[in-house]
Amino acid sequence: MLVLVLALVLVNAVSYAVVLENQRSGVYPIDGDSIGIPIISTLVVSAVVLPMLVLIGFLPSAQFLRRLCSRGLPWRIGVGLLLLALYAAVGFFALGGVEYWAIPNHYWIATSYALSFLALAFFFILDARWLLSNSAAHPDAREASLVLSPSQSRAGGRER
Repeated sequence: MLVLVLALVLVNAVSYAVVLENQRSGVYPIDGDSIGIPIISTLVVSAVVLPMLVLIGFLPSAQFLRRLCSRGLPWRIGVGLLLLALYAAVGFFALGGVEYWAIPNHYWIATSYALSFLALAFFFILDARWLLSNSAAHPDAREASLVLSPSQSRAGGRER
């Protein structure tokens, strides 16, 4: 989760630095809109995205979520849909930022959004692998081996 939050901080820092430097360099017309608009809008959208990043960071490692996944396929599908919705919302934010800032003199901002999207995609793949693996269904690996082992019986292998 820390990587995703740092990526969000990077987006805001790069946005601020590039817009400020462009204003100092005369890229923007003097009678143009305030440079505060893109800076504040990036901060506001980041404040909306931050709780989703926190949930993305904490949900897969939460014990209650692992117990829910062990209850069966419908629960795993529900958890998967929740994580997919969170990742999609944050992913649209990142891709929207790339599209919005992919203009001359702002490519560094678009690059910071692209890097945050790549980090998000990496964690999405990790979470999808966890959710599709057997360990998502069984919170304890020892319990998973006992449940899945067909050679063991309740009598401990003593009956024949």
